[in-house]
Amino acid sequence: MKKHFIPLVILSLITAMLFTSCSNENPPSASSQILQSALASETAGALNTSSSSGSPQNQTGAVQVSPGVMLVDFEKENEGLEFFDLSLYNFTTPPVLFEEGESVQSGKGLCLDINYTPAHGVISMQIQNQAGDITQGFSQAPNYGYLRFWVNNQGDSDVSIAVVLVIDEPLKNGCLDPEGARIISSSGEEEQVFTSDAADVNNTNGTGNTSLDIPSGFTGWVYYPLEQQVPWWEGTTLAQDELKNVTTISLDIRFTDASLADYIVIDDISLADPET
Repeated sequence: MKKHFIPLVILSLITAMLFTSCSNENPPSASSQILQSALASETAGALNTSSSSGSPQNQTGAVQVSPGVMLVDFEKENEGLEFFDLSLYNFTTPPVLFEEGESVQSGKGLCLDINYTPAHGVISMQIQNQAGDITQGFSQAPNYGYLRFWVNNQGDSDVSIAVVLVIDEPLKNGCLDPEGARIISSSGEEEQVFTSDAADVNNTNGTGNTSLDIPSGFTGWVYYPLEQQVPWWEGTTLAQDELKNVTTISLDIRFTDASLADYIVIDDISLADPET
C-alpha cells in the first residue's frame, strides 16, 4: 500500500530563502517553494471555492468525532495537490494512492506508500483550494480552535509533520505550533504529545519546535492549534484575523527512519475542536 509586496520586501524574502537553502542540508518546505514561485511570478490569483462540510462517516470502527468544517476530504484525489521535487536532496515522492476502507477516516484518503524506502522519507507537499474548500472553510476559522486531520501511520517509524498555512495577499505564512497540539487515538484515548524540529528551522530562526511527532502504528486524529503559531523559514506568523484568508495548506512530512515505514494515510482535514 500503501503559491504585493514592494520590491524591498520581495528582495528580503528571496535573500532569506536563498540563505536557508544554502545553509541547511534539510530539503526546503512546500511553503517556502510556494513563496519563491509566487515572488518570481508575482501572481497569486484567487482560487475557486465551493462548499462542503458535514460529519465524517467513519469506516474504521473508531469513535465518532464532531463534524467541524471540512477543508479537504481527498474525494477529488490529485486535484489541487502538488508534491515538490526533492531529488537534489536524494528524496523522491513516494507512490500516491487514494485508499478506501479501514485505513481511512471516511470515503477516500491520501495514502503515501513509503514501502520501507529511505528515499521516500521526506515529503513536501501543498494542498491548494481546488482540492476542497480551504478558502471558504477558513472563513469560519474564528469559530474553531484547531486544524484536525486523520492519520494512519503504519510501520515501525515515527513521523514528524509540520503544518504551514499560507495566504495569498499579502503573501505570508505561519507554522502551527505543535506544542499546543493534541493527539487522540481512534479508540478515543488522548495520547502524550511529543514535538521536534525535524526540518531544522530552529537553527535558522530560533523558533523552537515546528513538527508534531506521531508514533509508529498510530491511527486517529491530530489537532494543531490555529492561533498558536511559530515562524517557519520565512520568519512570519498569521494573526487571528488573517486566518480567514488562508488559501493553501502545506505539509512537511519526515520519517525518523523510512526504512521501517510502511505507509501513511492522511484524511479529512478540517477545522474542529477536540472532543471532550
